[in-house]
Amino acid sequence: MRRRQARRRGNFTHVLTTDLAKNHGFVAIEDLRVLSMTASATGTVESPNRNVAAKAGLNRAILDNAWGERRRQLRYKCPTFGSELILVTPAGTSHTYSACRTRDPRNRPGCGRVFACVHCGYFDHADHNAATNIYAAGRAVYSTRSRQPAARPSGSRMREPLRGKAA
Repeated sequence: MRRRQARRRGNFTHVLTTDLAKNHGFVAIEDLRVLSMTASATGTVESPNRNVAAKAGLNRAILDNAWGERRRQLRYKCPTFGSELILVTPAGTSHTYSACRTRDPRNRPGCGRVFACVHCGYFDHADHNAATNIYAAGRAVYSTRSRQPAARPSGSRMREPLRGKAA
């Protein structure tokens, strides 16, 4: 059953990364250090660490979502399909309000999923706000780069835009 889950997870990752690389001019993701994030928290026999079980659960969740594998696949698929992979520094993406650009750790009260700007009083889901910040940072980088058209692979299955035809 675990092999089946791994195959399904791998298939989903391939389908997702191929779709992102084919259908978008740029893909912006956080430049996360997954290997460091999933390091063991066991400590030593003399000084065992606290919350080892919680850290093990977090590590499983991170590895189950395959962040590192998605990044690896996007790194080689984006140039193949003519899009650009932009790695955004993760510092501040969850503490900055995307509209008024106020960065304050108090914008994330508690450990919940709520984002509340202390400057203007705006409320939103924390992940949505962080995704907006990542997109904005990626768009800023993408718009300032001089891009050369990428070579399409022969027999590419890229979707071409409709020209002059009614949809």
